[in-house]
Amino acid sequence: MLELSLFSQIPYQRHGQVLKLLAGIAAMAPVNTLERHIIHKPVRQAHRASTQLGASQGIQDAQKAGRQGQTQAGGDIYYLRLVEDLAYEGVDWERGAKLAQEAAMTKADEAGRWSLRFYDVPEAGRRSVMARTTSATPIQQGDAFAFMKGLGYQAVYEYVVQGQQFVHNNVVLHLHRAMSATNSQNHDADYPRDLLPVDESGAYILHAYVRVQDGTVPDVVSKGTAELMQLKELLRGAIDLRVVDRLSLDTRVK
Repeated sequence: MLELSLFSQIPYQRHGQVLKLLAGIAAMAPVNTLERHIIHKPVRQAHRASTQLGASQGIQDAQKAGRQGQTQAGGDIYYLRLVEDLAYEGVDWERGAKLAQEAAMTKADEAGRWSLRFYDVPEAGRRSVMARTTSATPIQQGDAFAFMKGLGYQAVYEYVVQGQQFVHNNVVLHLHRAMSATNSQNHDADYPRDLLPVDESGAYILHAYVRVQDGTVPDVVSKGTAELMQLKELLRGAIDLRVVDRLSLDTRVK
């Protein structure tokens, strides 16, 4: 899947104003999002994991993502991320966090909360939008951390992404910020708590993106690019959507 993106940094003081602006453009109320991102680094060659995902295709997709992270062209190896949806019940942050913590403690209702994601380095060259290959594989059942170990990965860093999301035509608008937890070094052992913004100013990032299933079809890519550019023009003067330095989103292991 190809992801086409534009970004903007939103000061903390403008968060409420930008929420109202995006709600008016998208003609919808914001959807609260809360995700736990655990970054994994490959430590050995991937092999078939003993922990099952519940469907053979899901196993194959996750193993493919593992191979993408370890065997990209030129010998580069890539980080993968394990993502837990902490708002999977569709409730507010505090209630969603409490339910997720209870589920983690009891090992109940595990299905559907975790996914394995791969992001390639954004494509080089002059572009009006940023383009990168991405994949997301839902983990249907079992121990997500044991599965990652089976793929040959270990957790090295984690953070929580908190924000609000809108949809305008085919463009997803995700206004969010990264939060760090005081106990993040424990990863699978503890639920993240005492969250603080990674950026001490409290600033948010607005990520506007369109995901194209087949990035090899020029017409489809052109249509997605055009929608992003139309949104950029619509927001001109209020929000500066732009392409960021591609190496700031470099997912390769140095």
